[in-house]
Amino acid sequence: MNLLVDIGNTRLKWATYQDGRIGEIQSVAHGESGLAQELVSAWVRMHPPTRVTLSSVVPGPIATLRTWIRRHWGVPLDEVLVTAEAFGIRCGYSQPAQLGVDRWVAVIGARTLNDGDLCVVDCGTAITVDGLTRDNHHAGGFIIPGLALMRRALAMGTENLPDVSGAACTAPAFNTRDAILGGTLHATVGGVRSALCAMRQTLAWKDEPKIFLTGGESRRLQPYLEFAATVVPNLVFLGLARFADAN
Repeated sequence: MNLLVDIGNTRLKWATYQDGRIGEIQSVAHGESGLAQELVSAWVRMHPPTRVTLSSVVPGPIATLRTWIRRHWGVPLDEVLVTAEAFGIRCGYSQPAQLGVDRWVAVIGARTLNDGDLCVVDCGTAITVDGLTRDNHHAGGFIIPGLALMRRALAMGTENLPDVSGAACTAPAFNTRDAILGGTLHATVGGVRSALCAMRQTLAWKDEPKIFLTGGESRRLQPYLEFAATVVPNLVFLGLARFADAN
C-alpha cells in the first residue's frame, strides 16, 4: 500500500493507494506547531504503508512529516517536484521549479481523464487556472485569491468591514455581510471566467477544452460559472498516483 499525501496552504490531505484504487481522502489542518500530534491522532492506527508519495506547496511541514514517518514507519518518502517534463507533459514555465507543485500534479492527474485540450481550475486557498494542450504542453495559467482569502483581505485592509463566511447570494445586498459574500463571489467567478477566456484566445483552441474543477470550493463555484465543467475532487491524488506507480 502506498500513502498519497498532499500538503496545501492550510490542510494536509492523504489517501491510501493500492491496486490502482485511491481510498477515501482525509485531512487535518497544519501550522507551525502541532502537526506531529495531529499525525499521531490521525495515523497511529493506520496500517503502515510500503512508501509515501508527497507533494507540498509549503516547506514547513515536510521536515515534521519526514521525521514522523521515519520514526513510526521507517518507509521511503518520495517528494514530487516540478520538472521540465513528466509522463510526456512539458512544463510551460521557463523555470519549472517556480510552478506550484499542486498545479503540476493536478494537470498530470487531469490528463488521465482526457486526452484533448483541457483546463484545470483548482479552487483552494488560492484559485489557479492552468491549460494543457492536446499535444501535452502545459500552457501556463493564472492565480486568483480564493473566496475565504479575499474576504479576509477585505477585513484586514479596512477599518470597519468584518471577516465573514457563509452562503452567498448573487443579488444586490442590503447589509454589509451579504454585500461582502456576494461581491467576493462575483469577483471570484468573474476572475475565473476571464482567465478561461484569455486561455482560449491565446491558444486559439478550435474545440471547446474540457474543464475540470477541483479543490475545496469547486462545488460552491460550479453553479455560477456558466460553462460546462466537471468537478473532480481528487484530481491532485490522480496525479500523485501516477508518480506512485512510477516508483
